[in-house]
Amino acid sequence: MAAEVALALVLLVGCGLMIRTMRHLAAVDPGFRVDRLLTARVVLSGDSWNDRERRIAFHDRLLEAVRAVPGVIDAALTLSLPIEGSQWGSVFIVSGKPIPATADLPSAAFIPISDRYFQTMDIAVKSGRGFDKRDGADAEKVIVVNETLARRLWPGENAVGQRLKQGFPGDANPWREVIGVAADVKLQGVDQSTPMQVFLPLAQEPSRSIAIAARTAVEPGSLGVALESAVHRIQADLPVLEIAPMTTLMQTAVAIRRLSTTIFSVFAFVAVMIAAVGLYGVISHSVTERTREIGVRMALGAERRRILLLFTGQGLMVAAVGTIIGVAGALALSRWLSQLVFGVEPTDPVTFVLVAGLVLAIAALACYVPARRATRIDPLAALRTE
Repeated sequence: MAAEVALALVLLVGCGLMIRTMRHLAAVDPGFRVDRLLTARVVLSGDSWNDRERRIAFHDRLLEAVRAVPGVIDAALTLSLPIEGSQWGSVFIVSGKPIPATADLPSAAFIPISDRYFQTMDIAVKSGRGFDKRDGADAEKVIVVNETLARRLWPGENAVGQRLKQGFPGDANPWREVIGVAADVKLQGVDQSTPMQVFLPLAQEPSRSIAIAARTAVEPGSLGVALESAVHRIQADLPVLEIAPMTTLMQTAVAIRRLSTTIFSVFAFVAVMIAAVGLYGVISHSVTERTREIGVRMALGAERRRILLLFTGQGLMVAAVGTIIGVAGALALSRWLSQLVFGVEPTDPVTFVLVAGLVLAIAALACYVPARRATRIDPLAALRTE
């Protein structure tokens, strides 16, 4: 019985930690507005798309077609969608600062985006401006950086007007001027810290792989077919991949933790029920076996309260031992749990205390029912029992 109680406590601790983790994840601000946002991806494969000008022209036509879909408020293109992760990570050097050793060069996620990307995603531009038609293919090379990058590279300074260059010091890449600072956006999942991010005009870095983000006035899932048709009107044989609302991407990002929470909850419920039924059965059997003893005690003047405490205490003693073992087991497994939890320590004392109290309360209830039956035994009938 002690082992059953210990197992139930370990599973309940895991369940409690995962429930708190899901609550913390739900409270995370991703840095953009998730609702009413439809996403998809197209990949321009084949030698015919090696032509830079053709890619730029396709992006312009694609934006025009998507924005013309009934129900779409605004739309933008990007290489990397938030939450999904970076598609292009690179080292860079900063103008006016010492160049560190190659191994110590800073790195960031480089993300080509179209005009109106920040408006479509509802990402705040904290200073400067975002991209517009002025930032075309032949215009001056410009970038927008996120707050994390601006804070790390130019603490206490205005990042607008600063310059950096993607790649290693010896690369022939152009210097790019910072024209704006955007709010931090979760890129590698909601549970990961925000990396340094550099946004580039898509017209200056026309990528083959492009994600579509469309802000809608209606339920975004209802526009999936219309979005695909808009793309096919431009390029009939181009597959449109991964059409999904942003809310679905957010749910996918926490799918493992959601599954872990469900598994812990199911097994914890089963374990608690087994332990409770087991304690009830043990105490009930003890009452049956000691009926004559109960009758003698009551005949000699034992109060019903003492009889109740006798049998309840017997069960609670077993439960207490199991609780101690379970707490030790949960602490031993905390290193494994640390890979799943977010926003809470795997040894969180509040969770441990609440779970231990819950286990003891359930054990007390399971013991109380048969123990109370013992207090209702008729002493005379009990004394005649063989």
